[in-house]
Amino acid sequence: MATSPIYSWPEPDNTDLVKNGALAMRTLGNAIDTTMGTMVAKTIVDAKGDIIAATAADTVSRLAVGANNTVLTADSSTATGLKWAASSSGALTLIARTSFSNVATQAFDSVFTSTYKNYLVVFDAVSAATSSDKLQLQFRYSGNTTQATGLYSNIIWARANSATVTNEFVTNSTAANIGYTTGSSGSGFMYVSQVGNTSQNAIANGQYFEGSGVYGGSFNAVSSVGRTYDGFLLKSSSTNITGTVSIYGLAAA
Repeated sequence: MATSPIYSWPEPDNTDLVKNGALAMRTLGNAIDTTMGTMVAKTIVDAKGDIIAATAADTVSRLAVGANNTVLTADSSTATGLKWAASSSGALTLIARTSFSNVATQAFDSVFTSTYKNYLVVFDAVSAATSSDKLQLQFRYSGNTTQATGLYSNIIWARANSATVTNEFVTNSTAANIGYTTGSSGSGFMYVSQVGNTSQNAIANGQYFEGSGVYGGSFNAVSSVGRTYDGFLLKSSSTNITGTVSIYGLAAA
């Protein structure tokens, strides 16, 4: 007897008698039915990114797609033995990378969440128009509301060709100072903590170097008002800003 090429289902030969057709059809149908009983229906998945996982021997179930920037992790306590979780082992996860050009302000909303406790923000070629401009920071909450008071900051900065070191301390301000922004080669970073989880006083500290005017130094900033901050805003003290900023979340465990 002939068989099908993939599943080896029994098929009648060309020379079989017509009277045996009913038996051949029944035999083939039973074989197909048995095979289909072992297959997974495509209707088990519902959304882009869903995966199929085993829950026991010869038993499968749908595992819904996880949140953005989470990774698939083994967990024997779940039904499928799998779960979606934040990246572990101290890894940094890119949350957002935004470029902007000649804007008065640039907001980064909903980038701080309960997924992480600490964040790294990288400034790439952030610039403004004049040497008196300073890059400034304001924290955001409730999706798009700007904290416009109670910000304290300190900049310790100097020029590479000068022995003079300047310490600028600003109290209870509308914005925290980060550094000078003249030129196209400004770069730096800041660590942000006490955001995205519970009502806390947001903290930022880091370094910024402005290549055109060769200003460089360190800064720190804190909000005196406790809130669940979920983002921040960058601006210049007097003109528009241009640049690229990347935000990374540091795994909590």
